[in-house]
Amino acid sequence: MNSKTLLSHYYDEGDSAYIYSVLEKLSRSRKQKQIFHELKEKELEHQQIFARLLYKNKIKSEPYRPSLKIKLMAWLAKSGFAASILKIRIFDESREVGTYLVEANQKNLPGTVALDEASHSQILQKMTTGRTGETWHHHETGGMLRNIIYGFNDGLTANFGLIMGVIGSAANHQAILISGLAGLIADTLSMGSSSFLAATSEKEVQLHEIALEKEEMTLMPEAEQKELSLIYQSKGYSPKLANKIAADIMAGGKKLALSEMTTQELGISAENIPPLQEGIVTGLSTMFGALIPLLPLFFGASRFHIVLAFFISMLTHFAVGALRSIFTGRGIIRSGLDMFIIGLGVAAIGYGLGYIITRLAFF
Repeated sequence: MNSKTLLSHYYDEGDSAYIYSVLEKLSRSRKQKQIFHELKEKELEHQQIFARLLYKNKIKSEPYRPSLKIKLMAWLAKSGFAASILKIRIFDESREVGTYLVEANQKNLPGTVALDEASHSQILQKMTTGRTGETWHHHETGGMLRNIIYGFNDGLTANFGLIMGVIGSAANHQAILISGLAGLIADTLSMGSSSFLAATSEKEVQLHEIALEKEEMTLMPEAEQKELSLIYQSKGYSPKLANKIAADIMAGGKKLALSEMTTQELGISAENIPPLQEGIVTGLSTMFGALIPLLPLFFGASRFHIVLAFFISMLTHFAVGALRSIFTGRGIIRSGLDMFIIGLGVAAIGYGLGYIITRLAFF
């Protein structure tokens, strides 16, 4: 294991302990506080493992300081998005499991670290969804926070390109303002309705699957009990124990059995955002994003106002890119620069097309 990888693990474990400390303080449940406290302590143990490996390999390290990304996540958690940050932690823990499993197999790392991270990921999933499983193979991140950031990003980029295109056509102030407002309304309605319809379709599919499962349990309960037993056996339970668990669940009543089959077989979680709420949140976040490049232009379309709109939009693109990094696992600066470049490209293409089309059409 090279020095860069060791240092990365050392600081990552420190970041994990830091965010669990924040979540521990924010949690109102005594049980959850205890879980976050134990996770924090275990991450600090991992950090010490890497500190010893750094010392053993004579690699110098700076004293740990929270990274920009983890500070951003802590701020979001304190701002009311603790549930979303918890989902993102499942993603981060799952990503670390894959990395540590490879390194443990190569005998570059004690296997206990990979096992601990796998346990952390499952504990967090159990806390948020009531389900367990190998979360490092499949995971969902962000929840409502993800919808807000991505909706804001879509509104910002789309309307920024539109406004720059109208500016490139040398249109007057009124035309720029009307075009920007029309773009804002169109983006808001489009993103909001698309999000609502997508969530509604997904919910309809889930309800259909649950209804089918309910019918199966009524018509052939023995087959469903056997299927549930096989699911538990696939998770590592002995046939005898799996049969007993399945029998106990089926004996607990149709509601319990249906809930367990829905979760274990279909992988449908009870924790879903209502479609209307998802559509409204996505639409509003898109609207606020689309409003950013338009704000300075409410006061005029002079060179100063246009330059101000451009700089505000570019800085916002960088900020949104930085926020996206908490979902992608990339560095906060790199992710911010990527979005900055995309924003710059959208502005250049929009302005250029507006300029060229106007000249060709002889407007």
